[in-house]
Amino acid sequence: MERGVAGVEVIPGARPQVTYRVGDAHRRVDATVVVGADGRGSAVRRAVGIELERQDADGFVAGLLVDGVGGAADHDAVCDHELGLFLLIHQGGGRARAYHVVPPALRTRYASDGGTQQFLRDAAAIDGPVGAMMTTARAAGPCAAVAGTDTWTPTPYLDGVVLVGDAAGHNDPTAGCGLSIAMRDVRIVRDLIVEGARHHADFESYGAERTERMRRLRLLADVINAGCVVPGPDRTQRRARLDAALSEMHPALFPLILGMYAGPEFIPAELGDGTAAYELLRAA
Repeated sequence: MERGVAGVEVIPGARPQVTYRVGDAHRRVDATVVVGADGRGSAVRRAVGIELERQDADGFVAGLLVDGVGGAADHDAVCDHELGLFLLIHQGGGRARAYHVVPPALRTRYASDGGTQQFLRDAAAIDGPVGAMMTTARAAGPCAAVAGTDTWTPTPYLDGVVLVGDAAGHNDPTAGCGLSIAMRDVRIVRDLIVEGARHHADFESYGAERTERMRRLRLLADVINAGCVVPGPDRTQRRARLDAALSEMHPALFPLILGMYAGPEFIPAELGDGTAAYELLRAA
């Protein structure tokens, strides 16, 4: 769509239309199907009145592109510390993407004028090799933080309209699966459209698959937050139990976390609502 677009309206149905304004010019596009792939604030979703369900955040995710990262870049890092969770994803040549996941009470820690430097100080203060790698790091871009909310809908479609990616609902970015979610949405919807899907019934299989996929990813992120981010007097113990369970490939927890990398369909159905994982984290 063109730059400077405003006043987007979508008329669903057998012959959907999109109207919008660019400056003083009004435009109309006739289509056989409209795919809303326009992000969290989707104008398409708002225009057709699809409502998202919402789960409030257990954490806030702050991200920063950094240069000058020291040490070997042969593997990425995920580690916990006194504030929550830290992730370092190498990009090559001393550049990396760094993330802090912190409780909601610390949501403004990296948002103030000195937020970027606070981000770097917190990273460098982490015990061990990861903190040492970050002592020479410097910002290569702006620091931004987003709430770790989850949103979803069982029906991301109407006659002539279907939503994909964040427009259809997003997962807590703590799990780092946003791009994977969007790409799978696109593959599924592409195949359905190529096969002739145009009406809401044609997209029901997509809605059902996506609902279950998002439920499993929501559970995955919830368990990570419960183990490393949610504050409380037992947080140190929860972290230790999470680390031990992962290193031992504990059947109540390891397959769940594996779903973050292999795909949520690999999370065993018997793990259900994650009760066994939560009980393991809360064990005396």
